[in-house]
Amino acid sequence: MTEDEIYQSHQKRDLQIQTQLQQFQHNPQRVKYWAGGLSLTEGTQFLIQHGYHWLIDIIASWQPILKLKNKDEFQVWTLEINLDTKAGKLMATDGESTIAQQDIQHWNTSIKSITVIINNKDVLLPSEYEGLDFP
Repeated sequence: MTEDEIYQSHQKRDLQIQTQLQQFQHNPQRVKYWAGGLSLTEGTQFLIQHGYHWLIDIIASWQPILKLKNKDEFQVWTLEINLDTKAGKLMATDGESTIAQQDIQHWNTSIKSITVIINNKDVLLPSEYEGLDFP
């Protein structure tokens, strides 16, 4: 395969991943993650199965620090990638202000942005979070 063919193959794969991520809905089933005391939904398990385990690992590594700051109950994590430089920034908010951030280098993707939400230790995709019932 030429470099251009590999790039086109990755673009096609990434487009399929982005489309599939939007299709996950709320489901009460959870699987315990190995780190950070987190539980994964079907959508976040899908992310891991498609090569984004490192993203969840980084988020899990931040949990002890955020627990000390009492910022562990609700978090919105967004990975933004600069497609030209292949570098990005992972940022977490508590819904209002930034509570964590980390630079990410050398990521080969055509996905510009991924967001996951932590709600009481459950790691969800935005489409799964929207389906939650709140009192």
